[in-house]
Amino acid sequence: LAMKSVLSKKALNNKIIVLDKFGFKKPETKLFKKVLNDLKVEKKSIIVWSKDEENMVKSAQNISKFRPVHLGELNVYDLVWSDTAIFTKDAIKEIEERYTKWD
Repeated sequence: LAMKSVLSKKALNNKIIVLDKFGFKKPETKLFKKVLNDLKVEKKSIIVWSKDEENMVKSAQNISKFRPVHLGELNVYDLVWSDTAIFTKDAIKEIEERYTKWD
């Protein structure tokens, strides 16, 4: 219930961004920073993915205000800690499947 509540609040405040996927061919922090700049993400954020995004994870590890979180490890604290939550489309689809079952 807490997870659903925090996700709903972020959605209402336009603090959720959904991307098709990152799909980096190799780890590259500079490219990751460009993506964040293009999205106008400047504050603490989490990046949530569910399928293979190893290069994105490696690219994000050196940036202190961004935390890559696999969907299987996502928790309420991560969502509350972050100003913005960036999800891949696959991750959002899995979240919708999980939390709409209980409605």
